[in-house]
Amino acid sequence: MPAHPIASYTKSARLFALYQSLPRSEANAVSLTELMQNYGDNLDNCTNERKNLENDLIGLNQVFNDIFYSDALIRVPAWGKNISGKTARFYIESSFSIDIINEQTVFFWEILYKYTAN
Repeated sequence: MPAHPIASYTKSARLFALYQSLPRSEANAVSLTELMQNYGDNLDNCTNERKNLENDLIGLNQVFNDIFYSDALIRVPAWGKNISGKTARFYIESSFSIDIINEQTVFFWEILYKYTAN
């Protein structure tokens, strides 16, 4: 668990913290409400923090798609599907890891380093 609420970190650090905190199986998938327990703690700013969490999940999904060419961040129901009356749940595909060294992960770590260095 992060030492501070994830919402207090920079964008790139938030994405990495989300990656680390998401479960690795559909059986353990978590909702936005469950993710908010570690994401933010500012009751006066809860609506903004929840919107930031939603945007961070979308951003993390986009990073996985653009850099790793992977749909590793799973949303149930699937991304783009109407969730009217349902609770969206999220998890990382169990076989996916950014800890493996290959061309895509080296690029990811370089971009993350440059993005957080500024």
